[in-house]
Amino acid sequence: RPATLSLGNQSVTVPVEGTTASAATIRNLKLVQGSFLSPIAVADMQPEVVLGALVAEDLLGSPLPRDAVGTQVDINGLPFTVTGIAAPIGQSGVSSQDETAYVPITIAQSELFGQTTLSAIFASARSPALMNVAMAEITAALGRVQELSPGAPPDFTVASQSQVLGALSAISATLTLFLGSVAAISLIVGGIGIMNIMLVSVTERTREIGVRKAVGARRRDILGQFLLEAVMLAGLGGVLGLIIGIALTRLGGRLLHVHAQTSVQAVVIALGFSLVVGIGFGIYPAARAARRMPMQALRHE
Repeated sequence: RPATLSLGNQSVTVPVEGTTASAATIRNLKLVQGSFLSPIAVADMQPEVVLGALVAEDLLGSPLPRDAVGTQVDINGLPFTVTGIAAPIGQSGVSSQDETAYVPITIAQSELFGQTTLSAIFASARSPALMNVAMAEITAALGRVQELSPGAPPDFTVASQSQVLGALSAISATLTLFLGSVAAISLIVGGIGIMNIMLVSVTERTREIGVRKAVGARRRDILGQFLLEAVMLAGLGGVLGLIIGIALTRLGGRLLHVHAQTSVQAVVIALGFSLVVGIGFGIYPAARAARRMPMQALRHE
């Protein structure tokens, strides 16, 4: 559950997991400083916390001080002692373990959140070949704990990491297709807008075109001028869109507690598409301007 961690003037709201000492082994958590929660800390409800890599950077700074272990931080106003700093891991499902803090499950249930129910149970098979067997055993064990009658549908779900990744991949592919369709429609609409603006500009600047041709401007000169204006107009729109997109990405990352990052490749591709749209939809108005005859253009009112 989300909780606010504070140290001096620094504070950050991140997911805080109440867990046991075996979580480090099951979830393959490595530590760069200190140690993970001990069985004694869990049994005695000791106020200890292990910080994810990004949480530690936000609270303690980067690079991390060598004496980070033993630092006192407040979690929802309660004092906790930092016993370990986790190594960077990255995304795990829909959340980032680097932006997670870990406390003993006993103190999380009794003092932090005041609930005794479990939102998730993590387990690991001894080998990938035994994954299906392990899932069947876990399902049977949970059914016995909940005293489910034979044939009754369970009110819980057991899923492997590969199944979770498969579901996320399917969702990601659907979202990519949907967003790609929206982006394509937006590009077409934007391109039509650029073309209309340039056509109006050509009409309003007919006498200018005639004067330029009368003093020696060639067709390719007029074509290049109006095409350059269309590309600059599209490029300006692309830059403004990038600024808004990056700002919304960072805002969404903060609200959803996800480490959002914009790659250089995405920026280059976005700007490239903007310029291609400018060229594609600007070529017709530019060609129309270039075909204007000097005498007809000079007589235009």
